[in-house]
Amino acid sequence: MTSHCPATTTPLAEQFAAPRIANDANPWLRQEAMANDAASCEELPLARLWLELTGGSVKAVDTFFSEGRCFIVTIGVEKRSTRPLTGRRLAILESVLRASAQKAVSYDLGVAASTNAANARHGLHWIGLDSPPSRVSPLLILAASAAGESDESVAGKQSLVHGQDATFRTVSVARPEDALSSQLPPAEMDIVRCLVEGYSHLGMARLRDTSKRTIANQIGSIFRRLRVTGRMQLIHRLFALSRESHSTRSAAPLGASERAGGLHRGRLMSARPPRLGDASEVLA
Repeated sequence: MTSHCPATTTPLAEQFAAPRIANDANPWLRQEAMANDAASCEELPLARLWLELTGGSVKAVDTFFSEGRCFIVTIGVEKRSTRPLTGRRLAILESVLRASAQKAVSYDLGVAASTNAANARHGLHWIGLDSPPSRVSPLLILAASAAGESDESVAGKQSLVHGQDATFRTVSVARPEDALSSQLPPAEMDIVRCLVEGYSHLGMARLRDTSKRTIANQIGSIFRRLRVTGRMQLIHRLFALSRESHSTRSAAPLGASERAGGLHRGRLMSARPPRLGDASEVLA
């Protein structure tokens, strides 16, 4: 399985108390992760995954995408080698991932708005990801929102990958944008997929062999259509639309293939859509 847009998050296992994952090992790890995920029937509440990451018991070593799913690969960390992410930095990271109004966050926490992104990025770095908040995996966005609502019904699939020197855990969820496939032109749908994967304007322009202005115009059209103002809100909106789409499909009798394959997607989309800040941010 391949994605329309290449993965964007770089593994950082070498910076933590975990075996180094060499760059040339990543293709093997990802292939094994996808294969084991396809055969797995085990679920993990995403709220629990978030608490493990912020509590320091696991570190993220990779995030990536397949054609149909979002993945995160984690590895266990000895308790004595790390400390939990706590306090203001954790609060800022969670507020950013939950698409809270940043001015309100700054006021509530008593910090300048300009420090929010830096603190959020440091928080992501701490859990193992060298990624700015604007490009973080949708799986982590959903996990942070589920943890904020103490909602353990939001679940992903989990499986193990046994390497020569370490055992890795893979967690995955269905990509959230499929509900839009019949509502957007193909060009805009490709842009949405790239936004989900965290591509920059320049990266999308190069990938699609067009100008940054064209990409900006297409993104503006998509944001107006979905009534969001940025990627973080877009991800939340897409998960909400996926939930609604699944609820509609669930009202009709399922075919044999849907009964066999729909368990995890159904659990994932059974949760309430996350709160998206104040009414001025999303005119839903």
